[in-house]
Amino acid sequence: MRFKISLLLVITALSIASCKKPVSQPDTKEEVDVYVVGNISNAALNKSQPMSWKNGVKTPFAETEGDAKDITTLNKDIYISGTGNLTAPLPRGYWKNGSFTAAAINTTSGRTAFTDGTDVYIGGGSDKYLKNGVSNSFTKFCRYYTVKDGHFYTLVQDAGNSKYNYYKDDVKVLTLEPNSGTGFIPEGIQVYNNDVYVVGNFIKQADLSQEAVYWKNGVLYSSSNDPSLKEMYVRNFIVNETGLHMVGLTGTGSMSAVYWHNNVQTKLPNLTAAPTSNPLNIFVYKNDVYICGSTNGQACYWKNGKLIILNESLPDNYVSRANGILVLPR
Repeated sequence: MRFKISLLLVITALSIASCKKPVSQPDTKEEVDVYVVGNISNAALNKSQPMSWKNGVKTPFAETEGDAKDITTLNKDIYISGTGNLTAPLPRGYWKNGSFTAAAINTTSGRTAFTDGTDVYIGGGSDKYLKNGVSNSFTKFCRYYTVKDGHFYTLVQDAGNSKYNYYKDDVKVLTLEPNSGTGFIPEGIQVYNNDVYVVGNFIKQADLSQEAVYWKNGVLYSSSNDPSLKEMYVRNFIVNETGLHMVGLTGTGSMSAVYWHNNVQTKLPNLTAAPTSNPLNIFVYKNDVYICGSTNGQACYWKNGKLIILNESLPDNYVSRANGILVLPR
């Protein structure tokens, strides 16, 4: 009888384990530290609190309202762009090693914290940006920009239409023209070696559906490898020695989170059976791909397609989201 009871307990335990969702925990034995920034929010209260996680351990900011948007590092200092609660409305600015500095820049959209050589840039596309904490102005209001080897690459909208001009150091290089019957919304510009990538989405005027596209050195490419899909749009991207890495959503009706590597598409797993994931940013460290965002209203990241939840429990009516991710060697 004792043997039968023990066997029953083992079978029950195995059955329970097999029913658990395929969600992993951060591996504390890894030789890297994974930094994620984002927020927890309550739409009914119109309240958002900036949040960060290091290897899955939650660390609130001193500011009780705001949003952490992007993250970068230089000389072991951690820089995070976002908004804080010093005044109302919430000021934009950045944290350096946890201390917030307000600044009149755009930190709410785009790639808003990055480095070039020994310089740290804070601020997305607008009329101003910070370089090493000092405010500077663009000569033209730009939607997105990046800096490579001291050279500025900017995207400036053509007046009165959805065309965008790409400039290098204020010299116009070319005009990016959308296909006939479509508009274009860019999601960023990046440079790797001597190749310039502009990524974004066409919006078809007939039905307002979207198509993820990119230009490489002025040549237009589509990311669509399934013409039956009605919607497909990119949220963010990164370029490295292995090519172009993008994240976004695709589908017809319900949307699935996806990752593209050189136009090869891979679906990202969800927390639930329904497609509720929303990828927002991407970082590549050596051969590992890290994508952050949310799934079923919970902040998360994917490492090589493996889902890792950052907020397994939240107060009632709250959701969480991961906006930026950074991976560093220990």
